[in-house]
Amino acid sequence: MNLLLVLLSVLTFTVESKSTVSMTGDGVWPYDIEVAYNCSYQKRQVRAGDVATLTLGQLGGMVIEQIEVYVRSNKDAGAGTFEVKANGNIVSTKSGTLKNWVGQFDNQNYHAVSLLETGVAGVNDLIIQLTGTTSSLYIEKFVLTYGTAPARTVTLMNGDEVYGTLKEEAGGQGVTLPSMASLPKWQFIGWTETPFESDYTALTSLYRSGTKYYPSEDVTLWSVYEYQPEPRVYATELVSGDYIYVNTENNKAMSGVPENGKMDVALANIEDPYQCYSIAFNATGDSAMIMYTATGTYIGFSGTKLVAKASKWAVYHEGDVTAFYTRVGENTYMLFPGRIDGNGDYEYTCLLWVLDISLAPTAILSTEPLMEEPWYSCFPQRLQAIENLTVDTKEIIVPFGIYELRIQNGHKRLRLR
Repeated sequence: MNLLLVLLSVLTFTVESKSTVSMTGDGVWPYDIEVAYNCSYQKRQVRAGDVATLTLGQLGGMVIEQIEVYVRSNKDAGAGTFEVKANGNIVSTKSGTLKNWVGQFDNQNYHAVSLLETGVAGVNDLIIQLTGTTSSLYIEKFVLTYGTAPARTVTLMNGDEVYGTLKEEAGGQGVTLPSMASLPKWQFIGWTETPFESDYTALTSLYRSGTKYYPSEDVTLWSVYEYQPEPRVYATELVSGDYIYVNTENNKAMSGVPENGKMDVALANIEDPYQCYSIAFNATGDSAMIMYTATGTYIGFSGTKLVAKASKWAVYHEGDVTAFYTRVGENTYMLFPGRIDGNGDYEYTCLLWVLDISLAPTAILSTEPLMEEPWYSCFPQRLQAIENLTVDTKEIIVPFGIYELRIQNGHKRLRLR
């Protein structure tokens, strides 16, 4: 491989234990390089069936010119298979005995075994693995000879227009992707190498803003927007179902089950199973039973303590405010997520004494799937222009992958094509 490199450098990873290596080098390596090592037996020894793996990440698109592993064997035996993966793809394998590779067995000295016949460019992730087939091989160190790639330019597109360009300060250093302003009904979510008009499928090649992007050549990225036709809102009608119970002042939600009269609290997240509760309201909506969905454990009360039992909670509901409470004597105690302990060390969920339940800052948020799935586009401006057309009776049909958006009299419907 004839690579135009100004200077080749060397990185050495020396085995220190069965789970660690030390790193030394004579060049400038990526500042955020990730290094992990594991041997299934002990430190350097790889017996038949054992596996030793060096995993490197965040290599910044470097060019790997050569990989050498320094190995010794038993006195008259020692064999295995090396496999090298770059960016998830196998780029080299080598099987045999130490005698096959260096001409002799040697239980005293380590010998360099070369694993690459040609260089590999644009490497961000690298895995070097030895699987033993005959006892035993021993690894002293891994040695990488590498060079940096030339500085690359990334052109950023916002729809049909060029938003700007980013250029690496040096080859392999990558660029930090910026954020974009969101549009009405369209939320900016990241960048893609492959532009598309519309899509409902999961985006597998999405690069988030604020992250490092390592181009292997001069490339163009397109901004990606998500349209959520039915945004989630706090429940205004009380219908039995699965919900999270949220303190709207700090966005903390009740979590887990009662323990020692309290419960946990966490940042509200409808996808967190520890926050999901099945709430069964009575016909008038003024009482409810609460059950932890994951285990079927009821959330109840005993006096002013939270306990794991079926209890009938009183319900306050007005607009999008929903609060669960109980009465102890003449006092009102509400189920309150986000209580701060006296020292300010942690937050928890408890029964909190309140004077006026109508001032409760709590609400419930459904975890049920939305009626319409979100869709994605690199050209939301085009779709907005279609949506904003003023029409009386004419129906406009916009294709979205396997779906079509039908717009008539300001109403939108989704149908399979």
